[in-house]
Amino acid sequence: MDLSNLSAIGAPPVTTNASKSAPWRIGALVLLAALVIVPLVVGTDSYIVHLLMTAFIFATLGHAWNLMAGYGGMLSVGQQVFIGIAGFSEAILIYYAAAPLVAVWIFAGLVPLAFAALLVAPMGIRWPLRRSWALVVFFCLVAGYEIAVTVKPELDIFGDNFTRRAFLLLFLFLGGLPLLRLRGAHFAIATWLIAESVATIFSGWPLAGAGGGMQVNADVDLLTLYYLALGLVAVVTLGIFLWMRSTFGLALMAVRDDEDAAASSGIDVMRIKMSIFLISAFVTGLAAGLYFMDAMIITPASGFSISWSSYVVFVVVAGGMGTVSGPLIGAIVFVVVDRILGQMSGQGQLVLGLMSIALMLLLPQGLAGLFGRSMRRRTHLIPFLRSPSISGEGQ
Repeated sequence: MDLSNLSAIGAPPVTTNASKSAPWRIGALVLLAALVIVPLVVGTDSYIVHLLMTAFIFATLGHAWNLMAGYGGMLSVGQQVFIGIAGFSEAILIYYAAAPLVAVWIFAGLVPLAFAALLVAPMGIRWPLRRSWALVVFFCLVAGYEIAVTVKPELDIFGDNFTRRAFLLLFLFLGGLPLLRLRGAHFAIATWLIAESVATIFSGWPLAGAGGGMQVNADVDLLTLYYLALGLVAVVTLGIFLWMRSTFGLALMAVRDDEDAAASSGIDVMRIKMSIFLISAFVTGLAAGLYFMDAMIITPASGFSISWSSYVVFVVVAGGMGTVSGPLIGAIVFVVVDRILGQMSGQGQLVLGLMSIALMLLLPQGLAGLFGRSMRRRTHLIPFLRSPSISGEGQ
C-alpha cells in the first residue's frame, strides 16, 4: 500500500521537530542579530548599552542558579561566594600580574570552579582515598606548611598567622563537609555559611586589601564588555537549551523530582549533582568577572553580599523557574525594576521586594509560564517558552 498520499485522503500532515522548532530558531537568530547592532544604532557609550549589558550578566547569573535550583532542586543561597571569589581573583591577577583581559576573565571563572571542586571532591564515589585518609593527608600537609613558615616566614603567602590558619581551617571544613548529600533547607543554610566564612577571611586578607577592597583596572571599554556579556549569555542559553533535551537533562530532572527514585532506577545522582554544581560555579564566575570589570572595584561587602542571592532568585522566579527563557525574561524585569524604577524612586530594594511579592502571588510560574500558556492557546510552534518538566521539552 502506498502511504505517500495519506495527507490527500484526510490524514493530518506529518510534521517533524525541525519544522516545529524552525520559527523560534529564526526568531532567536533575529533577536541576536538585533542585539549585535544595538550599540551601532544607539551609540557605543549609551546608557541603553550599559543596561543591556547588565541584563546579560544577570541573565547568566540566573541561568547558573536556575541550573542548580530549577532543574536540579538544589536551592542555594550562597552563590555570592562564587561571585566574590571571581571578583577578587581577577582583581588580584590584574594588580599583581598585569594579566591581559582574556586571561583575567577566564581566571575569574576557573577559580570559583576550583573552589566548587574543593567543596564536592570528597563526595565523589570514585575518590581514590577514604575520607578519613584524606583528612590525615591534609593534616600532614598543614603541619608541614606550618613548620616551613616557622622556619622561613617569607614562605607565608597569606601575610599573617590569623589569615593563614583561617584559610587552612576553612579548607579542612570544606573538605569534610558532605555538601551535596544535604537537601532542601540544610543545603541552603550550608551554602550560606560557606559564603559567610569566605567573606570573613577576605575581610582580613592583606593580599586582597584587608577589607578595604581592590580596584579592578581591566582597561576595557563598555562595548567590549557588552559583546562579551552577549556572547556569554547566548552560549549559556543555547548550552542549557540543548542540555535539557539530552539524556543528562532528563536524568537531572529525575534527580530533582525524587533523588531516591532516580538512584533506584540506575542514575548516578552524585555525578549529576557534582556536574551541575561545578558548571554553575564556572558560569557564575565568568558573569561576575564581567560585572566587576564594569564596576572597577570590589570589596568584601560588595562581593560577598547576600543581596546577590536575592537578586538571582528574583531573576529566576520572576522569569520562570525551571525554564530556559525564565532567566532571560527575569533579567529584563530586574534591570527595569532595580536600575530604572528603583533609581527614579530612590528605594530600589523596596521596589524590588514589592515586585517580588506581587509576582509570587499573581504569577507563581513566572512570566515565562504566563507567556507559555498564552502561546499554547494560539500555536504549538514555540517550545522554547515551555518548561521541560511540564511540556516534555527534554524528550
